[in-house]
Amino acid sequence: MRYFQFEAERLNDPIRVVYFNDYKRVSLNPSLKNCRVEVGSSRYIGCNGSEAPFNNMNLFSIVPDGDPRFSPPYFLQVSGGATNTELLEGRIIKLGVVCKCPTNLWLLFKYVGDIKCLAPTLPPKVTTKPGDRRFKLFPSKGTGMARRNTAPTRPGREQGTDDSRSSQGLIAGLTASILAAVIIIGFFAYRRCYLK
Repeated sequence: MRYFQFEAERLNDPIRVVYFNDYKRVSLNPSLKNCRVEVGSSRYIGCNGSEAPFNNMNLFSIVPDGDPRFSPPYFLQVSGGATNTELLEGRIIKLGVVCKCPTNLWLLFKYVGDIKCLAPTLPPKVTTKPGDRRFKLFPSKGTGMARRNTAPTRPGREQGTDDSRSSQGLIAGLTASILAAVIIIGFFAYRRCYLK
């Protein structure tokens, strides 16, 4: 697996964007003969990050610029009249290229446009009331509906995502209990010392 780049592109450069009717020189060695785009190894990066094949090969082509007898430089040509390009807009393209050599070559670039991915729909956020500890509400798969969970909850811990209110109540209750215990102990200690 070998990658090539656009002319004057370095490995740490940001990925290049190609536009409609672009004609950009690539770093393919001019001594390579009969280089062309290969349908079978060309891919685009899908919404989930996986590679997916595409068959719109009339959009991109690798062409020599000059007389082939004199080993002219190669260029990536982007067709402005191509149809059905919506799927590729805004995506990273891994363009497969074959020449008269034993290895496949790839060119990475971004095709102009915005990616059109359907965002997964998330169910609404559901929490329980602090006093009701017998039920936990969870969204069920795909419907956003709540179901009953019979697993017992631990006392003193609220379920759901709103932990700030439950922890404030827990801290206030614990503080009040400690304060009450100190006052009672102080009262009994004072009374014991006073009555002697």
